[in-house]
Amino acid sequence: MTEPKRPSHYSHDQFFKTIFSDPAQAAGLLRFALPAETLASLDLEHLAPMPESFVQSIGGEGRADLLFHCPVIGTHGELLIAVLFEHKSYPDSEVLVQMVRYWANLVLRDQAMPVLPILFYHGSQTWTPPTFRERFPNLPESLRPFQPDFPVAFIDMARKEDTAIWTNELLDAPTKLGLIILKHIFDEIPEQKRPELMKAVYLYLLHKGGYPKEPLENAMDRIPEAQKMPFKTWAEGLREEGEAIGEARGKVEGKAEGKAELVAEMLHNGMSWDIITQGTGITPEVFERMKGLGK
Repeated sequence: MTEPKRPSHYSHDQFFKTIFSDPAQAAGLLRFALPAETLASLDLEHLAPMPESFVQSIGGEGRADLLFHCPVIGTHGELLIAVLFEHKSYPDSEVLVQMVRYWANLVLRDQAMPVLPILFYHGSQTWTPPTFRERFPNLPESLRPFQPDFPVAFIDMARKEDTAIWTNELLDAPTKLGLIILKHIFDEIPEQKRPELMKAVYLYLLHKGGYPKEPLENAMDRIPEAQKMPFKTWAEGLREEGEAIGEARGKVEGKAEGKAELVAEMLHNGMSWDIITQGTGITPEVFERMKGLGK
C-alpha cells in the first residue's frame, strides 16, 4: 500500500510524540537506533525533555518532532548533548534542511550544545534520505570537500525485522509496541474489516493488556481528551452501554428494553457478537431474554 506523499493530518506525528515523548521510551528508541559505542557515551538514565521555554525560544522554523537533552558520560555533567528526533512517514527531500535549521538554532546560541540528530522513518516506500551535499549534484568533485554535510542516524523502521524489536532486551513493552505499530501501520487491511478490527484490538488491549478488571464504562477516561476524537462515537456508545448495564443491576425488568435496543443498535452498526459479549457480557441467549422482558 502506498500512502499519500503529504499526509492530510498529523496522526503519525501525534502517535510518535505520544509514545516517545516519555524519556523512558525515548531512551528505548535511542537504544534501538544507535550503535553500542555511541550509547556508551550517553547517560540515558538522565535523559530529559528540553524545557518548553527553551523550545519556544528557538522558534518555530525547523521545529523538531522531539527534543531532549542528555548528559555526556565522562564530563561530570558539564556537557549536555541535544537529542533531536525527526519523524517521517513519507519520503521528504527537504527533511535534512529542516533538521539543519533546528541544529543551527541550537549550536549558534550563546550557550551552544552539540546535537545528536536522529531521523526515524516508517513509510511503506523504500527511501534513503539525500545527504546535504547531494543537494548540489552538479558540483565538481574538487569542490565537494568544501561543502558541509549533515550526517544523521537514520532508522528505516519498515525494513527492520519484527524479531529485532521483540527480542531486544534493551526495550521495554511500550517501546516495543510503539515500534511494531509504526512498522505495520501501512499494511493493507480490507476496508470492511477495519472498524471491527479496531474495536477488537481496543477491547483486547483494555482487558488483557492493562485493566482487566476495570468497568468498561471507565475505559475512555484513560485517554487524554485531545486524543479521543477517533474514538468519540464509539466511546459514547461504550459509556451509554456501561451506564445501561449498571442501572440494570437494580431494575432488570425496567431496563431490559433499553439494553435490548442498545444491543440491537450495536448489531445494526456491524458489531459481532464476540465484541458485544466481550464489552457487555450480554450473549445472544441473554439478548433474547431481555427482549422478552421488555415486551
